[in-house]
Amino acid sequence: MYEREEEKLRQLKSQLEQQSLPLDEADQMIRAGIAKAKADRSKKNRRRKRIMWSAALSAILVLTFVTSIRVSTAFANTVASIPGMEPFVAMIQQDKGLQAIFKEDYYQKIGASQTVRDFTMTIDGVILDETGMNVYYTIESTKKMKTASVNTIEISNSRPMPEAGISYGGMSANDVFTYQEVMEITFSKRNVFADLNFTVEAEMDIDSSEVVFSIPFEVPEQTKPSKPYVLNKVMEMDGQHFIIDEVVISLLRVGVQITFNPNNTKKILSFEDMRLVDEKGEVWSEIANGVSAFGNERGKTTHTFFLQSNYFSKPKKLYLQINKAQAVKQEQAFLEVNTDTKELLSYPDGPQLQLVDASRNGIDLLLTVKDFHHDPFTTAIDAKGKEITISSFSLYGEGDATHWGPAFETTSYTNPIRLELHAYPTYIEGDVKVEVK
Repeated sequence: MYEREEEKLRQLKSQLEQQSLPLDEADQMIRAGIAKAKADRSKKNRRRKRIMWSAALSAILVLTFVTSIRVSTAFANTVASIPGMEPFVAMIQQDKGLQAIFKEDYYQKIGASQTVRDFTMTIDGVILDETGMNVYYTIESTKKMKTASVNTIEISNSRPMPEAGISYGGMSANDVFTYQEVMEITFSKRNVFADLNFTVEAEMDIDSSEVVFSIPFEVPEQTKPSKPYVLNKVMEMDGQHFIIDEVVISLLRVGVQITFNPNNTKKILSFEDMRLVDEKGEVWSEIANGVSAFGNERGKTTHTFFLQSNYFSKPKKLYLQINKAQAVKQEQAFLEVNTDTKELLSYPDGPQLQLVDASRNGIDLLLTVKDFHHDPFTTAIDAKGKEITISSFSLYGEGDATHWGPAFETTSYTNPIRLELHAYPTYIEGDVKVEVK
């Protein structure tokens, strides 16, 4: 069912190879096209707390298209020279902070592995800092894997792991001997491990057979310290007030902590174009994959938003700039659905939202906006205040509209349910600029 979309993407690739396009614009075009064709194949996994997620670009098609445009020869050679890292080049290239980490030789090679029957899992390497850990891993088989999916993957330490969000790709390509992915762990608060010994536990579904791995490994070097900049600047955007508390620059990401005024008439869900800009105009923008923010929960006013890291850059001046945000009225920052009667009881002003189908397992919503590629829900709450875990989320385009499909981990709840929003296509604009250093 994806042949037509994939052929269009091939044509787009051919056209782009013959044209001179700004890289950011080309990247947006490709990601939008891929999301339309592939998004309902991807699986977004949630762990521990309600978190904002970006789309995971894990399909082989993504690697093909993004590599053709974004990967410089010098950088590709640098990463590809590390054993086992060749397939990760395109993923890394989309994040300037990750590029710098590899150029500065801070990727730490591991090589720990375990073989179960015909399958071997290898922890290729890690990047560890105070905000989280990227774990790069490979699954190899002695025969072609017709289908391979990650059911669960977790990491443990001798001490309790900090509260964190875990993001990882859900599906491999068909008929392959090797499947490679990255597990991105983002801590809700900065953390330094006293013990650098970890164990990855992974449950895979390979050709309809369950395969379980348990691989201990040690990270060779302790993390580099973060660089905090306390600002406490009161800002305003379209009548909505907030305080930029601090900007913390770490290896993997930049965390921007913001406290919103509880008396605001609108709830700011996310910032569309938050970015760091140096005195030369170089930009570090939002996280391309994985966790994009923490704290967008009912009743919380302080959130942390993540940007690509400029840890190794040494600018004379550095500014935080914001010009656009997603926002809804405070009293409309949720959807309300009765899955038994199949009724959409309430949703925010703005684009039309239609309930296409509903059951106790999940719902299918149709939003009359094209190419709005956001997972919009933080969590679901039933009529008795019980939290319902959103186990997975599908997202795909249909003409000039977008389908949202949250699936629930349980069917044991009381209707109606309330889905808290952290993304919605209604906006406010302004001109926010703060000097960081």
